[in-house]
Amino acid sequence: TASMFRTEEEEKYDILGEYWLQQALSSQTADAVDQSQNIGVGGYMQHARNYLFGEVYSAAANATLSAADRVVDLQIKLTREHYSDLTDEWAYTDSAGYVSSPSLGAIVMDEARRADNKLWQTRAEGFLRVKSGEVPMGQGMARLVAGVRVAYQNTGRDVLWGPRLIYNYRLDRWRFRIATGRYCQMPNLREMKAPDASLNRHVRPQTSWQLFAAADRYFGSAERPFKFTVEAYYKWLRHVNPYSIDNVRVRYEAHNRARGYAAGVDFKLHGQLVEGAESWATLSIMQTREDLYDDGHGSIPRPTDQRVQFSSVLQDNMPGNKSVTAMLSLFFGSGLPFGPQGCERWQATSRMPGYKRVDLGLYKDFAISPSDGAPKRQNLRSAKLGLEVFNLFDFSNTISYFWVSDNDGHQFGVPNYLTSRRLNVKLNIEF
Repeated sequence: TASMFRTEEEEKYDILGEYWLQQALSSQTADAVDQSQNIGVGGYMQHARNYLFGEVYSAAANATLSAADRVVDLQIKLTREHYSDLTDEWAYTDSAGYVSSPSLGAIVMDEARRADNKLWQTRAEGFLRVKSGEVPMGQGMARLVAGVRVAYQNTGRDVLWGPRLIYNYRLDRWRFRIATGRYCQMPNLREMKAPDASLNRHVRPQTSWQLFAAADRYFGSAERPFKFTVEAYYKWLRHVNPYSIDNVRVRYEAHNRARGYAAGVDFKLHGQLVEGAESWATLSIMQTREDLYDDGHGSIPRPTDQRVQFSSVLQDNMPGNKSVTAMLSLFFGSGLPFGPQGCERWQATSRMPGYKRVDLGLYKDFAISPSDGAPKRQNLRSAKLGLEVFNLFDFSNTISYFWVSDNDGHQFGVPNYLTSRRLNVKLNIEF
């Protein structure tokens, strides 16, 4: 197989704003009016003209060798990448004379990033995987999958290897899986790009040893099947390239200066409350931390350290009318770590408020009969009109903070929120 793709991206914005900071002062008498004291006034501007051009060429050869009781898969792949990255962005805050002084004769920016980066890199990789046939073991059937993946990238000049091993066991309505292996993540342009927009071509690949165990339990009837899954994992992270999240942008430090781990457990219940309508619920508990070398602050939460996450989707039909379907979605996630603008990684340990959202959807399928759900026309599978309400209760979910300062240089975080309640009309026709 051979493939090629090209990407051209641009990011342009000019954001101008003003702000006033007031300190509330409680009155000493019951009949007096509460007053406030001004502690800061200013304006800010954010500007960006960023462009990215990339081309990726790849060619791969695959082979599958089959024997009586095993299958061997092979692949060799060569990839050539070219990126041209032009960055020009800055942010300026003028707040009551504490940022700049006219006597300096120059404008001092809060942030300024300018770079014209070119990157050519070649990657060679391949894998070998051996899958055995199922063999009797006790009262069930077992299968073993083993393999190894090897990769080389000319920028880092590292030869990476990653052995993998998966053990499967099937017993009546139970399925068990145990897996372990070493995983390597080759750096791309984004991971090589430092916060000041310079490019570090010597970033080493991030690696991890992972241990995973899972069990599936099938129950219910053939018409309404259900499956309950529990999964536990531990990831031992090495050569970590620390990063921070600014709104939806990820900024890497472009240096392998940390180690860490991720551990968690997931529970999932999946099935059909009514025939043909999938419903599920998932609960995840996870902790991930990292320790930066020689910073003296020990282990701190990683930016994705979301301890608890719950989500569910429930689908049901209107009683006595199978052409009308309702869907209810629930989402909750505990707060993610964050820190003040320009802070060190060890200072980014505060927590945002938790994320919560409820969505509701109502759908009418004009192609099926309301009584039994049978198709009205043989060549028309579905003609579904739906009304969807996203964020039904209009929760204000924080995605990031905009930081402003008073005359004494104290920073205040102003939340940036995700979208509020939205209505969506949807029409889907299938033949």
